[in-house]
Amino acid sequence: MAVAKSSSQPFSLVTSILDENALLELVATNYPHLGVKQSRLWLVGTTDTYVISTKAELYILRIYPTESRTKEDIAYELEVLLYLEQKGVAVSVPIQREDGHYWSSLNAPEGLRPYALFSYAPGREAYRETDYSERFGKSLAHLHSASDNFNALYERFAIDRFILLERPMQRLEPLLKDKLAYWDQFAIHAERLSQALESQRQDLTWGFCHGDSLGSNAHLMGETLTHFDFNDCGPGWRAYDLASYQWIKRWQAPKIWEDDWQQFLRGYQKVRPILSHDLKAVSLFVGLREFWTIGQQLYTARRQGHCRLTDDYFAKRLAFLATL
Repeated sequence: MAVAKSSSQPFSLVTSILDENALLELVATNYPHLGVKQSRLWLVGTTDTYVISTKAELYILRIYPTESRTKEDIAYELEVLLYLEQKGVAVSVPIQREDGHYWSSLNAPEGLRPYALFSYAPGREAYRETDYSERFGKSLAHLHSASDNFNALYERFAIDRFILLERPMQRLEPLLKDKLAYWDQFAIHAERLSQALESQRQDLTWGFCHGDSLGSNAHLMGETLTHFDFNDCGPGWRAYDLASYQWIKRWQAPKIWEDDWQQFLRGYQKVRPILSHDLKAVSLFVGLREFWTIGQQLYTARRQGHCRLTDDYFAKRLAFLATL
C-alpha cells in the first residue's frame, strides 16, 4: 500500500513534554551549587512539575506554559514567597540562580516557557488526618496576617469577577453550544452569583490570597505546615481563600463536611478574626470556586484531553451548584 507524502511543514503544538535529562542539565548549569543528580517528571497540570534531586535534598522545577503567565505575574508570585518567608511563614521559596535571578525562560518547540526552581516542602501529606482542618485554618490565618502589609513591586492579575466567573463562562460557552439545556442552567447560576457578588463586594476584605487553599497544597513536618503551589495566588477577596477549603470538603464528604469546616474556622479564628460580611459570603465564593474549577479543567483539557468533559461531568457540576 502506498503511503501519502508527508507534509514538510512542522505541526503546531499546544505544549511539549520536556526531556528530564535536558532539564537536569539546565538546572545543573544555572544552579551549580546544588549538585543536582536526577530529574523526574512529576505532574502535567496547569504547569509541568519536575522533582529535582541532589544527594541530600529535593527541589521542585516548575515549567509554565507559554501563554499562562506574564513576566509580571511570575515576578509577583516569587516576590510574595520571599516576603512570606521573611515574615516567618513556612513556604516553598524560589531558589536563586547563579546569575542572581529567580526565574528564566527556556526555548521549547511551542515557544518560550518560563521556569523557576523551588525548595521542596518538607514533611508529608496530612490533609486527610482528623485534626488537620483546625491546624490548616491556623496556618492559613498566619499566612493572611503575614501578607496584610505586602506591597508588591510587580502587578499581577486579581482574583476577581473575571477570573472567578466571566472567564470560566467564556470557556464553557463553545463547549455547550450544542447542549443548550446545560448552558442555560450554568448561565442562571452565573447570574445569581454575579448579582450576589455585586451586592456584597464593597463590604468584603481584600488582600493577598493563596488562591488554591484546599489543604492539600501544604506538607506537615512536626508542628509546621509548609505551604506550596502559589501558581494561582494574587490579590483577591479573602473570603475566597476560606471558601476554597469549604468547597473541597463539600466535594470530598458531602454529608459530613460541616464538621471539618467548623474545625477549620475554629483554627483560623484562634489567630485572626473573620468579619461577619466575609463569613456570610463564603457560600457565594464556594459557588465562584466551582466556576473557577470548571474553567481550569476546560483550560487544561487542551493539554490533558477532553475525556472527562462528559454529560455526567456537567450534570454533577450543576447539581453541586444547586446545593448552594
